[in-house]
Amino acid sequence: MAKRNRSKKPVYYKPTKKPIKKRYFLLVLLIPVVIAGLWLIVRARTQLAVISESPSSEAVMAVPPTPAVLSDDTGYVEEAFVTEPTAFAYSDPANFGFKTYLMFAGEAVDSYERDKVLRFPSTDAYTELSGVTTYRGNNYRSSGTYGSARITDKTLSILWTHNLPEFALTGPEDGTAQPLIVQWPADIMADMSFKTGKKDKVQLTEVIFADKSGNIIFLDLEDGDYSRTPIPTIAYTEGTPTLDPRGIPLLYVGQSVQEDGDTTRSRYQYLYVFDLTTGKQVYRFGSSSIEPFANNEWQGYTGSPLVYDDQILIEAESGILYSYAIGAEFDKEKGEIYITEEPSLVKYKYENQVTGYFVSDDPEAESTTGKMASGTTGSLAGYKEYAFFSDRSGFLQCINVNDMSLVYAVDIKGGGDATVNIEDEGADSNTFFVYSGTRFGYSGADESLSETNTAYFRKIEGLTGKVLWEKAYDVVAGDDCRAGLAETALIGENSLSRYIYYAVVGEQSADNTTLYCVNKSDGEIIWQYQIASGFKSVPTAMYDKSGNGYVIMGDLSGDIYFFDGTTGEIIGRLALEAGVDGSPAVFNNKIVMHLNNDTLVCVKVE
Repeated sequence: MAKRNRSKKPVYYKPTKKPIKKRYFLLVLLIPVVIAGLWLIVRARTQLAVISESPSSEAVMAVPPTPAVLSDDTGYVEEAFVTEPTAFAYSDPANFGFKTYLMFAGEAVDSYERDKVLRFPSTDAYTELSGVTTYRGNNYRSSGTYGSARITDKTLSILWTHNLPEFALTGPEDGTAQPLIVQWPADIMADMSFKTGKKDKVQLTEVIFADKSGNIIFLDLEDGDYSRTPIPTIAYTEGTPTLDPRGIPLLYVGQSVQEDGDTTRSRYQYLYVFDLTTGKQVYRFGSSSIEPFANNEWQGYTGSPLVYDDQILIEAESGILYSYAIGAEFDKEKGEIYITEEPSLVKYKYENQVTGYFVSDDPEAESTTGKMASGTTGSLAGYKEYAFFSDRSGFLQCINVNDMSLVYAVDIKGGGDATVNIEDEGADSNTFFVYSGTRFGYSGADESLSETNTAYFRKIEGLTGKVLWEKAYDVVAGDDCRAGLAETALIGENSLSRYIYYAVVGEQSADNTTLYCVNKSDGEIIWQYQIASGFKSVPTAMYDKSGNGYVIMGDLSGDIYFFDGTTGEIIGRLALEAGVDGSPAVFNNKIVMHLNNDTLVCVKVE
């Protein structure tokens, strides 16, 4: 090997001489570039420091901000860096006088951390069961529809009706009253106590309905006959039960009115858990008197329980958000369900400027206490590690379910005890939206509601609480219907994926309802249809095998409408024996609804 001469540099290291003038010229050009670069680095670090700070806890406003639509992003550039729900100036709970309290296992606590992290899935992954297994079908509360229909003639006919048990109880009819429809797997069917003839079916699709008589009803979707013996409870059920999404045959059902119809106090109202292999109650929580932790004496559970990964969450009429686990396990070979944990309830309670507990930091601010109670009849919606609900006091709340903390609040300018919807942009995106509407009570209970009031429907950015667009409606309440949003909205899918549908009750008069189809992106009206009737139901979709979407709507006059979801054309219309006062559930080409003469009806589309 040749020995390298290390004392001599290679030729390519030899410096090249340059004219002196060129050196100075390049130096002059380089100086401003360096200064500009340093300035950009300092500015970027400052921006990141601001973004990293927690939401403003010291912000004080004499008049809390209303969610004005932010049509441009001036001053909100930092939102582009948000990856988890975060409060900003316009959604900071401190601006609205929020105070929150926690109780765990019967003791007041300053903080809480869940032992096992809870994370809700996307809509497609919510349940292992085939069917509509909770209110609006999933944790996003977005659908109420399962499967697809073979539609040829586009005709509607009544397949069956089933008269429910008689009862003397009178009370409000403000719940969702949506049936559940589930197609049981063969291995679970073998463990159920079905009636003779039903257990022998190769496959049974069952309708489950919690009735105002206090009974839980089970029917065969094909013929409307009893599929099993009803399960009796104590009190009045207005809402929608939930089936365990893991495929464990457990049913969760809340009750909202005591057995004598009194809504001013609480007596024998519970959230039940039933084992459907035996028909027996395996757990319940509630009280024979009022909830001592609550500020509101009505402890009813009208919402549909949000259940996932053995966690049960429900926001009650009392204003308390409950969370607990029962350690449910299912041995399919033995057909037995085991409850392995003694539930330790976690309770979240809130107060704000309109529930009567707000003290302003501004000595000149006018008191706004005592206007509204806390609580809701709506159902929780869940996205990843967060739950969303709106309440009577007029705020939409975002809660971190793993530490039960209030992340942000949105002033929705009115009663918000309807269910919110969630829409995300897919698994690869962290962007999601919350749709929320406001409504009022019955004019019979509050004469002021017979005058014109303003109801709203909004699209809200889920990460920040920013209102992207809103629609305002002048409404009047009636004796039979609440005014404003009818329960919740329908988020379009397939051919209807650009649209969202919602019904506004009381526009122009208490006897009018308008169904709106609007563009999701900006709220532009695509089509609308007005019906001279009250409305307590929810627009619900049906899709054919090609993905073409249709919208179903039933009114209190007893008519059901079948719309082309894209154009608003009425394809079919059918008169029923009574008005529709419950939200429909759709299974392939069948629609099951509750009527106000205490009848369940199944309508078939062909």
